[in-house]
Amino acid sequence: MVLALSVQLENKYGRNFEEKNLRRMMQFADQFTEKEIVVTLSRQLSWSHFLAILSIKNIEAKMFYANQVIEQEILVSKASEMKLKLNDQEEFIFPNGKSLKTLHFIKR
Repeated sequence: MVLALSVQLENKYGRNFEEKNLRRMMQFADQFTEKEIVVTLSRQLSWSHFLAILSIKNIEAKMFYANQVIEQEILVSKASEMKLKLNDQEEFIFPNGKSLKTLHFIKR
């Protein structure tokens, strides 16, 4: 069904709706169900940032990543190391001095 929809959307709107992207959009919708969070983040993050966020394993780490990227205006290319370390649950100190251990302070 996704493949058929993808073909229809691609024919009408272009390559942005290829099956892989459509599945990412579905994954995004599954992971970010609160409209307020989506609206807030979408004003400040690129789709590339969202793709990076999708691969982070827990919600606290996702929000921590998003907050740090916004606060420090981190480009996607520079955020890759941060994302990998969040997934590995390594101790990682961000430029502002916050660490992965401060995740319990993040509001969902």
